[in-house]
Amino acid sequence: MVRTSSIAWLVRLGGNNTIVVVEQRNRREQMSPLNHNGLDVETREEVDKAYKISVAEAEKWGLHKFTKPKLRHGT
Repeated sequence: MVRTSSIAWLVRLGGNNTIVVVEQRNRREQMSPLNHNGLDVETREEVDKAYKISVAEAEKWGLHKFTKPKLRHGT
């Protein structure tokens, strides 16, 4: 992870993909659930662990809405 500014950072976990996260201040509308990124993990346990961490850290990161994980897209 590399912090590029006070409102942005880059993540690269190997491979050819880089995720760029940029805070949008004063955003009025909620982001559509169709605008998302999916990450493949090896096991259902990893999914459940990531979900629990996300919910526990929600206030710290300003996260508001969660849906419980479920199998989709054949994975």
